[in-house]
Amino acid sequence: AERIGQLWSKSVASILRLPSRFELNRSVRTVTLLTRRSGPHWSNRDEVASLIGKIVKQHAGFSFFDAGNAEDLGYVQDAHGSPCWAARKQVELWRKSWLVVTPHGAHESNVLNMVPGSGGLLESFNCMHDSGTYSRLARAAGVGYSASHEKSSPARHHCENLGTKHRAYLDVPRHINFRYDDMLEVLERVLSQHNAHPREHRVLRG
Repeated sequence: AERIGQLWSKSVASILRLPSRFELNRSVRTVTLLTRRSGPHWSNRDEVASLIGKIVKQHAGFSFFDAGNAEDLGYVQDAHGSPCWAARKQVELWRKSWLVVTPHGAHESNVLNMVPGSGGLLESFNCMHDSGTYSRLARAAGVGYSASHEKSSPARHHCENLGTKHRAYLDVPRHINFRYDDMLEVLERVLSQHNAHPREHRVLRG
């Protein structure tokens, strides 16, 4: 699987005319927050971003970058004024990130463009939802994977009645209450584990 991920990354770099050889900064590793304006987006995004930034800054050797919303990354209009999304900015962002913290969604397929050996993806799930799609892609890319969930919440009973895969509930705005969501705990664990057991960042090469 990892071989397939490397072939994908090499092909993307070739198509976009990006350097096939790329290495992360070893002294300062970037933790990137990439959120959404649609689907399972966070109604208290600014609060979440602030708390994540504070945790990252408490760990030596890490920096925090707020990349905004996935829907805005690489957004352009074609010659006819229709919206489209250029791949280059997406690939460059994920390449330069040691860890990407983000809600579940199709934009996470960009994990295949990350540098092998990096922290990879921290995926936030809504309404006790779970999926192995992007953990498998992370494994194919040779990067780390972690997931955060709502452990319990006042809306849990409603969520259970609808079913954990009910799209109408999964895609509504969510106010993240860290009394019930373990995202910050998972982030703290990922950063602490890396400091205790540094992993060698391999070079992304063609």
